[in-house]
Amino acid sequence: MYIIPKTLKNLLSVLCFLLFISCGSGNKATESVDISRKDTLNINIGTEPPTLDWSLATDVTSFTIVENIMDGLAAFDEKYEPVPALARSWQVSEDGRTYTFKIREKVLWTDGVPLRAGDFLYSWKRLLQPETAGSYAYFLFDIKNARKFNSGEIKDFGKVGIKVPDERTLIITLERPRAYFLSLVTFMSTFPIRKDIGEKYGTRWTEAGNMVTLGPYRLKEWKHHKEVLIEEYGDYWGERPRSAKKVKMIMNENPVSTLALYESGELDFLDSKGIPLLEVPRVKKLPDFRQSMVFRNNYIGFNTQKKPFDNPLVRNAFASSIDRKTL
Repeated sequence: MYIIPKTLKNLLSVLCFLLFISCGSGNKATESVDISRKDTLNINIGTEPPTLDWSLATDVTSFTIVENIMDGLAAFDEKYEPVPALARSWQVSEDGRTYTFKIREKVLWTDGVPLRAGDFLYSWKRLLQPETAGSYAYFLFDIKNARKFNSGEIKDFGKVGIKVPDERTLIITLERPRAYFLSLVTFMSTFPIRKDIGEKYGTRWTEAGNMVTLGPYRLKEWKHHKEVLIEEYGDYWGERPRSAKKVKMIMNENPVSTLALYESGELDFLDSKGIPLLEVPRVKKLPDFRQSMVFRNNYIGFNTQKKPFDNPLVRNAFASSIDRKTL
């Protein structure tokens, strides 16, 4: 559940992990928000993003920002079907194991450098390298020898099923057919990265002023533990954002003060994280309250190496106590 002010005409769609910015490229939010009277949309993301390096990011906060400053080979449409994004087209071999992606032309990074197929090669190699320790490296494990390279069993990346015969072509060979593979390449861990930028700035390549991106917005400012400012990227290859030219994302973990900021007009949008539990009955009666479905998967995992969860009877007891039907 979340609140949207009266001045916004339409409900801002939420896909995957509560994306806030409305624009027209697949897995970004798909309904427009009329804030033509405002230059900057003010929202709250709660916490400092742990990283904007999409080879390392695993959290909702980082995802929210990255999804609006970057694109992938494919994106989800309104029916959650993968459609071309940075790949203008693709072909799948008859045996379902080889995907040939043709990279879209005239896509420019924010420093004016054209996107190349090699940017995906570098990004995916970096994600799979053991020293990167990317938690989502397994997203690429369906690729031939990717798991073995990530585990260190194979040292030669040339044996991994990722090839770039030219600047506009990316060829992926899988271990076996996977019907969901095109959905995987919509996710941020598979987004391209510029090798020259990574090597020039090292771990600071994601800082404002260093970072180059190619999404509908670009990173303008990152005041750590305070706020992030993204602004519209004028040379974006796709449909331009239909909402604000800029989006200021403050970091406030206190739902009480966050709600107060919204009700005082300092925030234009509020999601469920900013609504104190005891305030929900009151908030639901407000005219600007809207409710919507969200893609989300939550789980509780047991560390079976520690007591008491090393005992299968204890784990069974916890599992039996869950009212699955109600959930």
